[in-house]
Amino acid sequence: MKKSMRLDRILSMFITASIIIPLLAISIFAMNYSRSFLVELSKSNNRQIVENLKANVEVFFVEPQHDLNILRDILVSKSTKTELEDLFAIYHVNQKQFSHYLIVNDEGRVEYSYPAGESIVGFDYSNANYYKAIKGGAEEFWSPTYVDTKYNEISVDYALPLDDKVLIGTIHLEKLRNILNSIINEEGLIVGITDHTGVYILHSDYAYVEQRFTDPYVNQKDLNYEQVFYNNDSYFGTIIDSDFLGWHIVLYEPVSTLNDKINSFIVFLTIIIIISVVAVVLIGNQLTARIIKNLSNVVHKTKEVAEGEYGIEIEKSQFDEFNEIGSNFMHMAKKIQSRETQILKQSNEIELMNQDLEKRVSVRTNELTQANIKLEETIENLETTKAQLVESEKLASLGNLIAGLSHEINTPLGIILTTITYMKEETETIQQGLINNKLKKDDLKNFIGSQKDSEELIYSSITKATNLVNSFKLISSDQNNTENRLTNMCEYVGKIILSIEAHLENAGVLLNIDCDPDIEIVTNTRALYEVVVNLILNAVLHAYNQQGGTIDIHIHRLTEGISLIVEDYGSGINDENLKHIFEPFFTTTRGAGGTGLGLNITYNTVRQKLKGNIRCESEIGVGTKFIIELPSFIEE
Repeated sequence: MKKSMRLDRILSMFITASIIIPLLAISIFAMNYSRSFLVELSKSNNRQIVENLKANVEVFFVEPQHDLNILRDILVSKSTKTELEDLFAIYHVNQKQFSHYLIVNDEGRVEYSYPAGESIVGFDYSNANYYKAIKGGAEEFWSPTYVDTKYNEISVDYALPLDDKVLIGTIHLEKLRNILNSIINEEGLIVGITDHTGVYILHSDYAYVEQRFTDPYVNQKDLNYEQVFYNNDSYFGTIIDSDFLGWHIVLYEPVSTLNDKINSFIVFLTIIIIISVVAVVLIGNQLTARIIKNLSNVVHKTKEVAEGEYGIEIEKSQFDEFNEIGSNFMHMAKKIQSRETQILKQSNEIELMNQDLEKRVSVRTNELTQANIKLEETIENLETTKAQLVESEKLASLGNLIAGLSHEINTPLGIILTTITYMKEETETIQQGLINNKLKKDDLKNFIGSQKDSEELIYSSITKATNLVNSFKLISSDQNNTENRLTNMCEYVGKIILSIEAHLENAGVLLNIDCDPDIEIVTNTRALYEVVVNLILNAVLHAYNQQGGTIDIHIHRLTEGISLIVEDYGSGINDENLKHIFEPFFTTTRGAGGTGLGLNITYNTVRQKLKGNIRCESEIGVGTKFIIELPSFIEE
């Protein structure tokens, strides 16, 4: 006996389990997923920071390029020192990046310096890389970073040609610190820029710049949020290359920062889960209590109905479903009461009907037994008739073959007989001329020529008759042979067509073969002959109505077998008839002698003897195509 359980406990357990278990599963998944999610989030954030810093740095140098080009264009018309002083004073106030400027003459010496620095005027810059580049034909040149000893600042120079001189503007990279400070939005991040050698030219801790510190990872490998050991601690490093002077943008985030984010997320998620579980349990308990209360009311009323109290009333519930159950239950009680009365009344009637029914069943059983005996006899007669019709259809095809072959053989034999008669008459004429000494040389030459022509005509006629006989012998042999054998499809189908060539000529039908010559399969040649002949004769009769036309046979290799297609271009078959063409005894020429078994025999032969498939495609006024797919090998 199965152990019973209370519904209130089951509901409470079900509600709790159905909500808490998914919540726990989701929370476990979320906690496992949180690390990879936060890692990808931090990776993307750090990548965005270095990309922004790269873009801001590259944009930073666009403005000084533009400004110094404008200054150069203005300086072309200024020659005196006073004019230069006034111009540089105005320009310097209205630009933000350049710290000082130099004009180097054609000999490579400083000709002018702003702000004024007499100690540098006359200094030799002929070996400076930017001077060499401009003199070498460059339109502009940015120098590598260097330490400006006068100001103790990391600097970079921008040079432009000024007629035969060189205009140089110096930018202190300390100005980039504002960009760096605007980019960094988290504490603990190490952000910086190195030159192409890996030496810091900008750093969130400027002491690294002052000490000319070299980043250990810049020139070793590319970092895309990989964990590295840097500054005696573990960091996630991100490094990208800038298009400006081969600089590198670097960012290091402490591993501890990521761990703090993960722990904070897990704590937050745990609090949410606990609150959700408590809320679900409280709501579930209240809902269960209300359901059980309404259900108990219904159960109590069922006991009253079971004891015969049908006039029950069920209190209204807060749940529409229980109200509907109560209403239906009260209706059911009234129906039960009514039906009890009817059942008592009808029980006597049923007893009488049963007695009468037994008599009727006995009589009907005897009638069905006699009907079954007659039906079995009818089925046997139909099977016999079907076998006779199938054999008749095959004999009709064979009769057509023999008639056509007889006609074809009679033609070359008639030619041979006529030719031999002519040769006999010519020979007698020559013989009389020889006996009477009236034989002329021209007569002999003509006789020999006509004899050669006659011999060739006899030879070709005998060859044709021999081929027809051999074809008939081969097909006759195949008709008596049910074993499968290796068959060259092109040769065999050609011989089949040769055997019915007379029938085709009489019907005015031209038959073309499109076949790969090396296709060979192991198949039942007797069955193959029946299929090909039936399809060709079917096209002659139904597609062209003996009025002449064209039939194409296509034989091609498939991946696992061959396809044989018999296609005509005649009247076609409508969609309604196309559904039934392979059914036995279906024909559209029953009044003209059609039996409706030809295509049914063809279908069964293809499926059962040739182990293949056949289908038909047709369109009214366009033609009909029978598509057969055969295996390359049929097992015995």
